[in-house]
Amino acid sequence: MALSNLDLLSKDDYFSLLYDMIKQRENPRLLLGTGDQRIHNGGGDGNPTFGYGFNLDAFSASVVEDAILHAYSNSLTSQQSFGLDLVLDWKTGTPVIVGGQSVVLTNADVINMADTGLNGAPGAFGSSSQRAAMQSLFLTDAEATRLLDVTIKGDLGLIH
Repeated sequence: MALSNLDLLSKDDYFSLLYDMIKQRENPRLLLGTGDQRIHNGGGDGNPTFGYGFNLDAFSASVVEDAILHAYSNSLTSQQSFGLDLVLDWKTGTPVIVGGQSVVLTNADVINMADTGLNGAPGAFGSSSQRAAMQSLFLTDAEATRLLDVTIKGDLGLIH
């Protein structure tokens, strides 16, 4: 008996099904629009994650920059540019001034600055402008899907 009709799914349908599965597993709150649209501790491992499982700690500063710019279609507000600069300072180990002190950002600092729930609370890290800049890196589902394209489809040739 011949095997037939094995390729009933178009490429677009295949990726749509794959992405739905990944989105539900990696960040269901973003998919539903109920949270985690910003940088967060997505895997619970202390690594800053953006979108649908894009581990910012796992890639070089240049890949992170290109991927984030791609997610935003190369169009950032000035506040988002400042937020991206903070991410890149963290990635490259470049000191930033926080509370009058020169510090090298840690994974925990980046996650803390992106957490709107900590604004004004004891333990909130960074100045109000640094926190606002980091929090301005907020992804819609469409933007997060473009970021996922970088990882899954190899858009931009950054990963594969």
